[in-house]
Amino acid sequence: QLLQVQLTPELETPAYTVLKAARGYELRRYQPFIVAETAMPRGSTPAGGAGFTELAGYIFGGNSQQESMEMTTPVFTRSPTQVAAGGVTDSSSGAGEVTMQFVLEKKFTDVDELPQPNNRNVRRKQLPGSYCAAARFGGVPFDWEVKDAERRLREALARDGLHAKPGYRLARYNEPW
Repeated sequence: QLLQVQLTPELETPAYTVLKAARGYELRRYQPFIVAETAMPRGSTPAGGAGFTELAGYIFGGNSQQESMEMTTPVFTRSPTQVAAGGVTDSSSGAGEVTMQFVLEKKFTDVDELPQPNNRNVRRKQLPGSYCAAARFGGVPFDWEVKDAERRLREALARDGLHAKPGYRLARYNEPW
């Protein structure tokens, strides 16, 4: 019997500090980072993969400088009810839409210095530092698993006296093959 071991390649990820490790979740503080994002088609859910091709096109040379960029983790998908800091709906990428985001390499520190996307549906965006509660679950997510993980996270936060804002970001670390 042959046992094949596959290792996930070492990929860059946004910097964060774990402020608290609790039963079922972590409280994290993220440093600012830059993403490329695109709206997913109407009717898409955060567990879906629509938008991946457009973003991959941008980082693999589909831009004004034909510059290839390194793949990073995670790939974020944002629920349509994501709320920005201060409780204001984040309308910079369209209120109510599901978006997919690729984190860009740390070497990029200014959105204006990034190459322009060839695809007009791809936007570049600086995300501010933020606090979040993060829970882990394995596998390739189905919609019901994402909703169940969100429910469990919110219950754990409530159990510990914390209140989460509406919406969530699904962070995927799956290999791209």
